[in-house]
Amino acid sequence: MCPGEKIGGFAAVVDAMLVDLKQRLPEDLVIARTSDQPLQVRENIDLFMQSLYKAIVLVVLVSLIGFWEWRSALLMAISISITFASCICWGLICTRSPSLRSLSRWETSCG
Repeated sequence: MCPGEKIGGFAAVVDAMLVDLKQRLPEDLVIARTSDQPLQVRENIDLFMQSLYKAIVLVVLVSLIGFWEWRSALLMAISISITFASCICWGLICTRSPSLRSLSRWETSCG
């Protein structure tokens, strides 16, 4: 798989190549995938999201039991959501923002 390529597109290319290869080879030769990477990625994302939801529920329940106030539990739920959203935004900014090198080239070519 090439850098920057999506796993779904990669799976479509592999499927097309397998169909083409099956037509060229003898019929009694069995060709099968040993690993379905798009399925594994989907399962891992689902597992992560389930674990995240369980962790948030447990933190809210523990804070509700520990503080005996619904306001504290609500505050914990909101703060977890804000923290998680800010981490995602920070990760997107780090991966999507242009490098300093490309910015300095852009400034010199525009100015």
